[in-house]
Amino acid sequence: MSDESLKATITAAMKAAMKARDKERLGTIRLIQSDFKRIEVDERIEIDDARALAVLDKMATRKTRRRPAQMSDDGSTSTSILMSAFQKMTMTTTTP
Repeated sequence: MSDESLKATITAAMKAAMKARDKERLGTIRLIQSDFKRIEVDERIEIDDARALAVLDKMATRKTRRRPAQMSDDGSTSTSILMSAFQKMTMTTTTP
């Protein structure tokens, strides 16, 4: 693994999504970053890789993120689309 932290990798992915004008991916990354920032402010810490992975794992296992396909069938909301994109992104970035 490289010397770059997970948080820095996500920031780089955000920049790439902005350049590619990929709104779904950008929104998903911003959700991740907002969760990181909330934890940093609330707990007054700097998030390390272990904590970042724990946050991503928790986000991936939330009930609302398990059912994005069902939600989009009923009435596609931007939140459900973002959750689906988040799941795809975490699956591709955590797999070696």
